[in-house]
Amino acid sequence: MRKKLSWHFYLVCGFIAIITAGFFVHFSRQEESAYEMADLQTMRSAEAAASFLWRDRLPEEPVEYWFEPATIQLIPISEPMPASYGAGTRRNGRAVKVFEDQTGTSYAYSGREDYTDKILHVLVSNEDGDLHVSMDWVPNR
Repeated sequence: MRKKLSWHFYLVCGFIAIITAGFFVHFSRQEESAYEMADLQTMRSAEAAASFLWRDRLPEEPVEYWFEPATIQLIPISEPMPASYGAGTRRNGRAVKVFEDQTGTSYAYSGREDYTDKILHVLVSNEDGDLHVSMDWVPNR
């Protein structure tokens, strides 16, 4: 003879499933936030490297670079691209607002864009006697 399961059993199973899904969403968002923060800190490092490289003079013409985060160096665009290092995916980890609040710095970075298999392209130029550094993420060829 087979016994029917009580509605209590199904209630507990549903409750456990909801809690498990909540933990999954929370930790997934935390993981994505870390990836986005790594990309934003990489952009900050690239800007600092460009400012340091051009601290004593300004470029006469715009100069383009690849950024290599492992060595914190700007590589002339005429040289081969470094390996991809973008980490953020299409999931929004909400790190952009946290980064902007903590640093007071804003970059053209979207938490809803996929940056995997991309690297930073840095453009340094002289705008009215001031050093201007712009960056964008480009796919690695």
